[in-house]
Amino acid sequence: MSLSKPTSASAADYLTRINLLFDAVNLLGHAIYLCIPSFVTAGVTRYFGGGPSSTAETDVQCVMTSAGTITKFRVQCTSAPGVGQTFTFTVRKNAVDTTMTGTISGNATFDTGEITTNPVSFSAGDSISIKCVGSAGSATTGFRGFILPQFA
Repeated sequence: MSLSKPTSASAADYLTRINLLFDAVNLLGHAIYLCIPSFVTAGVTRYFGGGPSSTAETDVQCVMTSAGTITKFRVQCTSAPGVGQTFTFTVRKNAVDTTMTGTISGNATFDTGEITTNPVSFSAGDSISIKCVGSAGSATTGFRGFILPQFA
């Protein structure tokens, strides 16, 4: 099954493909969950997860099918935020910020690096997403990244 968005498919069809893949990988007991390339505008909070980013978190939350721990995440951008500007990323569980965060800041940084501090445990049925907050003067840019859950 191709994960690329066909030109004739609806957004719902595309999200169904992504969620089916995620469910299949959940059953295997380990995964690398890819965030779909998305664009963020300065000063706007966006959420990443199962499909293109959205300003509505419920559009992208991934429901975990078994218990485990998010041990790592990483986000990269196509343009640095700019001098004195930042993009802050936070793993969210059940629509609540966790302490697992990463930042891209300045004019020459394009990557959070691999964030492994403050792992996030989850139960079957919990919803997971990543929140991105750009400072008011940050560049409009594209993002891609991953969340690494380890399943129990």
